Amino acid sequence: MAFFIRPQTELTDRGACPSGVYEYTKTINIKESANFDISIFAAGQYKLFINGKYICEGPCRNAKAVRYFDRTKAELCAGENKILIIVVHVMEEQGFTTGHIYLKPELVFEAKSEKECFFTDESWKCDFIKNHKLRINDTYVFPFEILCGDKDVSNKVVEQGDSFDFHTAQKRPYGFASYRLEPRKIKMIAPAEKVELKEVRRGENFIEYDAGKYVTAKVTFDLAAHCDAKIIYAECYMFEDGKRNRGDTSGFIDGFFDKVSSGEHDFTYNSFWYRAFRYIRVETDTPEKVKSACGHIYHYPVEFDGSFECSDARLNLMNDISINTLLCCTTDVVVDCPYYEQQQYVMDSAVECSALMRLTSERALVEKCLDDFAASQQPNGLLCANYPCSMVQVIPGFSLFWVWLLKEYLDNTANTAYVRKHLSTLDKILDYFETHKSPEGLVTNSNDWDFIDWVPEWQRGIAPVEDGKPNTIYSLYLACALKNATSLAKACGRPHLATEYGERYDALCKAINENLYDEKMGMYHDGCGTFSMHTCVWAILSEIVTGEKAKKMAEKMELENIFKSSYAMNFFLFRALEKSGCYEKAIQYFDGWQKMIDLGCTTWCENPDEPRSECHAWSCAPLYEFSANILGVKTALEDEIIISPTTLGLEFAKGKVPTRFGIVSVEWTSKDGKFELSISSPDGVIKKLIAPNGEIVEFADGEKTCSFAL
Repeated sequence: MAFFIRPQTELTDRGACPSGVYEYTKTINIKESANFDISIFAAGQYKLFINGKYICEGPCRNAKAVRYFDRTKAELCAGENKILIIVVHVMEEQGFTTGHIYLKPELVFEAKSEKECFFTDESWKCDFIKNHKLRINDTYVFPFEILCGDKDVSNKVVEQGDSFDFHTAQKRPYGFASYRLEPRKIKMIAPAEKVELKEVRRGENFIEYDAGKYVTAKVTFDLAAHCDAKIIYAECYMFEDGKRNRGDTSGFIDGFFDKVSSGEHDFTYNSFWYRAFRYIRVETDTPEKVKSACGHIYHYPVEFDGSFECSDARLNLMNDISINTLLCCTTDVVVDCPYYEQQQYVMDSAVECSALMRLTSERALVEKCLDDFAASQQPNGLLCANYPCSMVQVIPGFSLFWVWLLKEYLDNTANTAYVRKHLSTLDKILDYFETHKSPEGLVTNSNDWDFIDWVPEWQRGIAPVEDGKPNTIYSLYLACALKNATSLAKACGRPHLATEYGERYDALCKAINENLYDEKMGMYHDGCGTFSMHTCVWAILSEIVTGEKAKKMAEKMELENIFKSSYAMNFFLFRALEKSGCYEKAIQYFDGWQKMIDLGCTTWCENPDEPRSECHAWSCAPLYEFSANILGVKTALEDEIIISPTTLGLEFAKGKVPTRFGIVSVEWTSKDGKFELSISSPDGVIKKLIAPNGEIVEFADGEKTCSFAL
């Protein structure tokens, strides 16, 4: 049984250890070469090396009360084997905002073969690397580094703590623990394919590199002795007038940076955490001493089952850029952007996970996302807007996007056992809004951040609603959530709860119609007499309007004198067009993505005009559109799949879509007034085909070829 070990500190400053890099080492004598099963957890990001060889890194980010340990395998040779575990430790006082804070960089490790076993105990060594500093930035998830190849080491006495049994995953008797340790639920991440960095400019005191496209990668720089370098990472070149084409290298580079000194000898710098960039500038008085530079891709190892190709090269490029955006925003959490916060935000994650489930059969990362947010629930019922995080940020409406994602997950998996365990979280969210209504029964503004969308005319993304007045968009959010909750409760065998949600939904819709509908405009106002696309979108999604009324509402979104949605809301705009039977209008909203292509973007920005972030998860919405609407593969709670393609003027489209039944392949052509379609799928799961001309074909076999006149 292994023991937790940590550096011993004096009982001052809460017994805390300073931020920095700690190296735990142990030399083990093995009688004969063997494969060892390794289990490891560190309170902070770690890397494990055996005999100088990289083995793995972790742990994955976690909820405050639950931490995840890792399991892997490694071969140890007969004789001496040197174990090195590097742990990065950051204290809260230094502004580290994402992830959870530990007082000490504790570690527990076990390696076991059929004949031998060794583990952490007081015999291990711990060194504090005094000249490997961490640069903390409030908007960044992981610190940048300042280090020298010539190590300055302070030896620490190892303090042995409680024992831990990795096999039973039980820590400490009598139920007392600072946190609960569980096995990792998702795949481990490791640096992958090499990224070549092409030199684009060089001067007397700098070199600039281009990765060819936006990437998230661990960087490696080989420096000769006596070389001091500042390594700056940039999403794109900047220009004084603010205008930028992402392929234009004539501007200047600014951004986050590491500082590296090689010291007295040649030195290879490997960044501990990944960096997000397209361009890198190395500032140094000795450019000739930068001998080589490269990166290795770092993101969650997604195995794609899905694919898409069509007759429009523009949409094919949008698909490729969307995939790159998705991957750059996906590690052990699904993040808003990889350059700045690297935080998992509910609204962003709802879009990202919905797209992810159209591309891969794996659901573990989506489940972890749902679990993370559920673990963030506050006493009043709301979830944290972003989590895991050491700070509490609340955006009330975001909790309702968690309900949306839970319904999306169930539609894709039919995993009622998983969803059932989250019904209590769902109920508490809805109860918050039930107890925070106006006398008319409508949702009002809160004391938190009532963000909706980055509409230019709105301050901080908040609709212009006076305090105490009904917030129409949030009321419609709630109506949609109650509609989804009714389906979730019914599917999970909770009919009485479903009935209650249904009654609350009916009452809310009645209050919205009586108080917030403007007869003259034929729309719901935002709450203070203004109008936006958002009320149209959520009136359709909440089904407060259906049929012909929904179609007329979708037409209202084209009015010029209303507030327009941004990329934060486009995914839901597309869902509203789909639900109202107006999906053919979707193609006009692709122009923003085309604008980014014209500007040379290789990932999608937070928005096309003056974006803060060049890579943002909620902008990968086209992935969902191509799969669900152009290929037309739609899943629902029922044990069936409906194929309902939309041509959008294309001559052909083909691709694969992972579903809970298996892979569904679709290929269609539309030419000279004739639509032909071929489907391959597991037997019996596709019950209905809705052709673009409205014809319906029902069938049960796994393969089908159909032809229709348009």
